[in-house]
Amino acid sequence: MQSKLELKEIVSGVEGFANISDEDYFSQKEAISQSDIKNVLSSPADYYHMQHTNLDTPAINLGKRFHMLTLEKDRFYERYTGIPKCRKGSKEYKEYQEQHEGKELIKEDDFRTLIRMRMDLELHPEAYRYLHNIKSREQAFFWNAESAYGHKVWARGKYDFITEDGILCDLKTTSDCSPSSMYWNIKKWKMHIQPAYYIDGLRALGENITGFRFICIETKAPYKVCVYEIDEDFINAGRELYKEGLDKYMRMKPEDYKNGYCGGIVHIRYFKQYN
Repeated sequence: MQSKLELKEIVSGVEGFANISDEDYFSQKEAISQSDIKNVLSSPADYYHMQHTNLDTPAINLGKRFHMLTLEKDRFYERYTGIPKCRKGSKEYKEYQEQHEGKELIKEDDFRTLIRMRMDLELHPEAYRYLHNIKSREQAFFWNAESAYGHKVWARGKYDFITEDGILCDLKTTSDCSPSSMYWNIKKWKMHIQPAYYIDGLRALGENITGFRFICIETKAPYKVCVYEIDEDFINAGRELYKEGLDKYMRMKPEDYKNGYCGGIVHIRYFKQYN
C-alpha cells in the first residue's frame, strides 16, 4: 500500500490512501463517490439534493454503529454505552449521563441488538473466516477514475476491509438479506457499482484485489447472515454503469438540477400486449 496522505495533502487530482475520519472523508466533495454516481444516474436533481442532505435515520445510525463495533471495537466502547430504560431527562437519566460523560447514550434494547448482531456474525463460518483474516480496514482512498469516453474524474472511496488474500469486503445491515431478495436489491439499488468502482480504484493504486464479498446481516432477530460473492458479470455491469455515470456527471450543467428527470417533454407510447 502507498504511503498515507495527510488531510492537507488531499487536493483535486491527488491519488493515494488517507487515514481520515468519516467527517473529513465526506467533506471531500470535489471527489465523486460511488453513492454520488448512483444519484447522478437517477437524475441531476437527486445528485444535487443528496449533496445538501445529511442523512440521519435509525437504520443508518444502526448500520454506522454496527460497522464501528465490528471493525473498531475499542473505539465503539469509547464512544457509546447502553442506558437502562428510563425517561430522557429524568433524574436517573441525568445521573447515568454524568457517570458516562463524553459518551453517546444508546437505548438498552438497541445496544443489546448491536451486541447480539456482532455475536451472530461471528457464528457464520465464512464471515468469521474473513473477519479474522484482515490486512487493512476503514481506509479512504483517492484516484483518477476513467469514464466511458476516457475522461479522468477525481474519485474517492472508503472500504470496510481487505483480507490477507486480497478479498475486498463490505458489511451490510439490512432488513432482508435472503438470496431471493439480494439479487433484486443489487439491481434496484445499483449495488454492483460499488465493487467495480472500488476494485478499479484500489488496483489503480497498486492493491492486489482478488475478489469482492458483501457480508450481510439482518437487523431483526434471529439476525441471519449471508455472505455473497459478486461474479464477474455483475462487476462488469457495475463497471459499465459507473463509467456511464461519470460521463453524465461530466456533462451536467447547473440548470440540469432544476429539470427533474428531463427538462423537456417525455413521450410515452402505448404498447399492446398479446397473450
